[in-house]
Amino acid sequence: MTKSFGKTTLSLLLSGFLSFAFAANPKSDQNKTTTTEKKTMESSAKSSTDTHYLNFEKWRTPQGTEVYFVQAKEIPLIDLDVTFDAGSTRDGTLYGLASMTAHMLTTGIEGMDENELLNSISDTGASINAYTNSDMTIVSIRSMSKSDYLNPAIALFSKILTKPTFPQSAFTRIQKQVLAGLELDKQSAGAVANKAFTKALYGNNPYGHTTSGTEKTVKDLNIDDVKSFYKKYYVAKNATITIVGDLSSNDARAISQRVAQGLPQGEAAPAIAPPTALDKPQTIHIPFDSQQTTILIGSLGIKKEDPLFFPLLVGNQILGGSGLTSLLFTEVRKERGLAYGANSGFSTRAETGSFIINTKTRSEKTNETIQVINKTLDDYIETGPTQEQLDAAKKYLIGSFPLSFANNSSKLNLLNMITFYHLPENYLNEYIKNIDAVTAKDIQAAFKQVVHTNDMLTITVGATPPEANTLTDINVPKAKTQP
Repeated sequence: MTKSFGKTTLSLLLSGFLSFAFAANPKSDQNKTTTTEKKTMESSAKSSTDTHYLNFEKWRTPQGTEVYFVQAKEIPLIDLDVTFDAGSTRDGTLYGLASMTAHMLTTGIEGMDENELLNSISDTGASINAYTNSDMTIVSIRSMSKSDYLNPAIALFSKILTKPTFPQSAFTRIQKQVLAGLELDKQSAGAVANKAFTKALYGNNPYGHTTSGTEKTVKDLNIDDVKSFYKKYYVAKNATITIVGDLSSNDARAISQRVAQGLPQGEAAPAIAPPTALDKPQTIHIPFDSQQTTILIGSLGIKKEDPLFFPLLVGNQILGGSGLTSLLFTEVRKERGLAYGANSGFSTRAETGSFIINTKTRSEKTNETIQVINKTLDDYIETGPTQEQLDAAKKYLIGSFPLSFANNSSKLNLLNMITFYHLPENYLNEYIKNIDAVTAKDIQAAFKQVVHTNDMLTITVGATPPEANTLTDINVPKAKTQP
């Protein structure tokens, strides 16, 4: 019932609005004690007659967990997420531990083994899953809203959160599955490139490994590690609850209390140490038996509260986020036929995210493709966009904004981002206004400040190009020490 989670790490490589919504403003006051507050977030995204709303109520459980609720009566379903600050950045040196803990949640609860639990969940018609990315673990339930189904489903969900048994037999099985997945990753040039890029860019920083871990670290994990991780991070003060669905406000409050009441109060996880930027360009080639070469070029990006968020969002749409009309696609594909496509994106996280350009090309064209990408990026930073490009990017981003509210899942995703990253409650009100305010000069200045072409990281995975140096060891920068 679990799977790896990638929907928030997410980046502009996935979508315009949702991916970049992580990066916006400083955290709200977490120490503020609140009674129930009704908040309204109204976007100014408009068609000819429509205004799109996301109305929510907010309260805090007695255990200290913040709850956000959006009523959606269109269909008789409820979606509920409990989000813990328990992503892979909390692994320490036991890479893969956060993901392993999430996988173990549905393998048994007090009074039920794994098969009995899964059968009981099936009987309610609900689905329960756990997802992990670098920043967070989300434990989610989707259930019919009729009480005959919802009440037993929530009872099981609450026990999964608060009374997991973590059986050794399930741990051994899942450990083998994870190791098999890591072995399979070796056959994917994209996976190899992503891991190399992450390690080289972030070094020993908590962001410097993927959620699945490495073969060595996963083999070294044991069931006591999982129990310790769960005890430390699956606590009320390290969690938020978001609910979207066909419920009354009173029912939502009652459900949130049922979900949170068994969690120990605990403490919120500390801030993540900032990564250290490369001080010079690095090119790393990894030999791979393929006729194509996978190319990743990038650097550190911005933090979620960076004021350059909107200029970079609009600017990247022009550079490599707009698919068939982007500058990178035009230069790499249309003009030279070097690849099927090329795109770029900023991913924003709790700490500094990354900027990545990626493509695949025929191995003999690797050097030419890299040169074209670098020149396109250099020229764009030097000259900025045209007014026509700027207008087209704004039109797309504003026009696609209402899709953020298309269904319960998208509303829940948006609500999770706003709550976990403590974005301001008027974020949607100001979104269109902030997009519209971006100028060509803003974009040029933002890219000059953030994207430094003199310290870019280039990863190639494929047949060794004539001019590349094959590196068997990846040299990584040392992480900055947390003050």
